Amino acid sequence: MRRIRADALPKIKGGLRALYRTLELPGKNPLKDAHAALDAAVLDAYGFDPKSDLLAQLLALKLDVASRIAAGQPVTAPGIPPGRARWRRGAGRE
Repeated sequence: MRRIRADALPKIKGGLRALYRTLELPGKNPLKDAHAALDAAVLDAYGFDPKSDLLAQLLALKLDVASRIAAGQPVTAPGIPPGRARWRRGAGRE
């Protein structure tokens, strides 16, 4: 996403605000595609159903975590889970 924004910004007057206004235009847009991919990755990471109420799913997750903490059960902290590859700048991920 950073690369897409960096490539597009010099071509648009008005900075990021103008760039993000292009998302409202009909048709194909690389930034729109990048945001859709990011949204899908986040939903997948949390195990959320994109067709269900996202706020309700987030609240349910928060309540589950709170109840686990209250019961003294282990909770995985935010961040990269153990055993997952870490992202490195310049490693090809955007």
